[in-house]
Amino acid sequence: MKTLATDFPSLTQQAVYEAIAYNPDSISRDSLINFFGLSAAQAPLLDNHVATLVRERKIHRAQENVNRFEAVDPLSDVVVAHLAEKPTRGRAALRIENVNFDLPMTVTISEKQIRAHRLKATERILVLLERHKGSELKAKFMDRFTRGKPVVLNGKFNEAADRFSPLDKRIKIRFSAKTTLPGVIDPRAPYYAQVPSMFNPHKPEVIVGEQKWDPQTGNRIYEVIASNHGLKPRHDKPTTLEARKAARRKFDTYGRRDLTGIPIFVVDPADARDHDDGILVERMPTGFRIMAVIADVPFYVRPGTLLDEAARARGFTHYLTDETYHMLPLELSTGVCSLREGGTRPVVYIEQFRDLDGVPYKTDIGLGYIDGQRQMSYGQFQRFLASDDPLAHPYRELQRSLNIKQYDQEILFESASTDQRSGDAQLIVQALMVDANKAVAEFLDENGRAYLRRTHAGHINPIAFAEVAAEFDAIGYDMPSSVYDLTPGWLNDMLGEAAMRGEKERIQSMILLKLLEPALYSTRPLMHWGLGAGAYTHATSPIRRYADILSLRAVHSVLNSLECGMSREDEERLDKTANSLNHLQVVSRNVQHDKIKYYAIKDLYHQERNAVRASLTAVHPDSVEIFLTTYGLKKMIPTDALPTGWHCADNQMGITDGTRYIPQGAAIRVTIADVQPHKAQWSISRLEAVKNNYSLEIERKKPRLRVVDNGRGYRAPAPAA
Repeated sequence: MKTLATDFPSLTQQAVYEAIAYNPDSISRDSLINFFGLSAAQAPLLDNHVATLVRERKIHRAQENVNRFEAVDPLSDVVVAHLAEKPTRGRAALRIENVNFDLPMTVTISEKQIRAHRLKATERILVLLERHKGSELKAKFMDRFTRGKPVVLNGKFNEAADRFSPLDKRIKIRFSAKTTLPGVIDPRAPYYAQVPSMFNPHKPEVIVGEQKWDPQTGNRIYEVIASNHGLKPRHDKPTTLEARKAARRKFDTYGRRDLTGIPIFVVDPADARDHDDGILVERMPTGFRIMAVIADVPFYVRPGTLLDEAARARGFTHYLTDETYHMLPLELSTGVCSLREGGTRPVVYIEQFRDLDGVPYKTDIGLGYIDGQRQMSYGQFQRFLASDDPLAHPYRELQRSLNIKQYDQEILFESASTDQRSGDAQLIVQALMVDANKAVAEFLDENGRAYLRRTHAGHINPIAFAEVAAEFDAIGYDMPSSVYDLTPGWLNDMLGEAAMRGEKERIQSMILLKLLEPALYSTRPLMHWGLGAGAYTHATSPIRRYADILSLRAVHSVLNSLECGMSREDEERLDKTANSLNHLQVVSRNVQHDKIKYYAIKDLYHQERNAVRASLTAVHPDSVEIFLTTYGLKKMIPTDALPTGWHCADNQMGITDGTRYIPQGAAIRVTIADVQPHKAQWSISRLEAVKNNYSLEIERKKPRLRVVDNGRGYRAPAPAA
């Protein structure tokens, strides 16, 4: 056992305390003697120090043995640390933060963990100390402190709600709990707790926030959604190893166009990490030069490889609020494929020349490489467009020459993410991507190449349209009288109104899920109704969609870059791939639907026992449909499960409790009850009409139902006798 003679030349009281505080749960007198290498003559001095520390209540005798001692405030078994030196003999020393003196024993982490988690010397990490008798504490990696992402633990409160115990059974320490929660804390329920940046390992404290998503299992929302839809959070090891090898592949500039001297803007949502396209707009004497550059993912993902099969099986990247399930391993998706600022990247470019009216008259598609691209969020790009920067002038001119608003349908039909601060910035970028996809489809058609087309049949059938139109009418949106009058322009106007009302994202989701037939992948030469395009494909997002990889491979084949082009197997199973991607697209839509639903119910959980605004969107003989306006949640409630007294009216056009009548489409208030977040379920315990909205009068002589709607005198049919 290591002695501390060199670290503590004299046997001080502080040295004894530190040895006890940093040792395993408790330490015996004999172990302390051996620890300090004391002689029999020095042992009484140790006993004096121990007795003093007991009197000062810094240490106490262990319950299981009076000859063993432990500190009142021992070192937490969860600590914040960073690497203090490079690994030697398979382990590296860690330095624990917020300790004012040297540890009397070494804290180490294995080299295997360092490699697995790619730990850097300056990186701050949360580790779990495994207590071993002797002079070494072994650490296990738990999480890392990164900007904007707090480190959290999951656990429960004690009955007094002042101590917090993690669910992880390896963690023995109980934390002091600072809580941000109002009201009574439920000691039976798990909660999230944030580890503060300035963590004191002697007085461990956590900041406890909201209750955990799934009270039964403690799973987070993205884990619940992943389980519901069979999503795999990580790629298997062989695929990851192949991705690392592919990431080291160097591209040859020969045969590629040098695009390093032009100001390309890579514009994405603020939290994006996989940047797969960039744009350029320049003013020419006769019009505009427009270029879209697309990450050349086929250069890294070759046909027939494990990477290719994994991407084909996943089909899409799934973006959730707390997590992203990437189609490609991170080495590619957020690494060499991503058109991040400050790196040379291979690209496929689509260059168009347009006249002053924005009409294209020449298109060139080829392979190139970029360097010096400028990365922006939509909000930053919007501010750039409004600035006096000379580079912004062509973008504003193009925006005026094109009716950019018409391209809003691409965001609608292809369900792109939105940035609330983006203004028209996102529409400009999306418009250029729409035209790039059209150009690639026309290019492949002209050269007789087989590829995956993006087709769209339009709106839903007339019977379903009537039901959906009633739902939109109930929340205040005018709909055309017939499904055949529904046009992309009408839908764009509805989105514009929703944007002014601050609910564009919710209305867009409702349109996609309930009002439109989905766009599909096909090898048949069908058009895209929503875009009015005779030929259309997906090619501009190859990092997050497998169909785009195939389209770019087809481009490679036309350009005689056969190594990265379509293989014979790609062409032979193109129809099968289209069917597979259409199925995976349904999964992707359901994932996004669950994302909206689960996170809305997560917020609804805090409204349990409170009244919220809703609308009565549908009435059936055996059930009614209630729509929570604020949360975008809809629920079909059996009539026998309605609050006491309420039932379907005899005219089947509303509900009544005998003294009040609420017609279909009316605004109501409901009291939320029995919210089950992990099942995405909720119910209501009370229902009432909005004040002064509807009242019922029953005349004795003539059994006639008269409904007064704010003085407008609406009359409903009389109930049956």
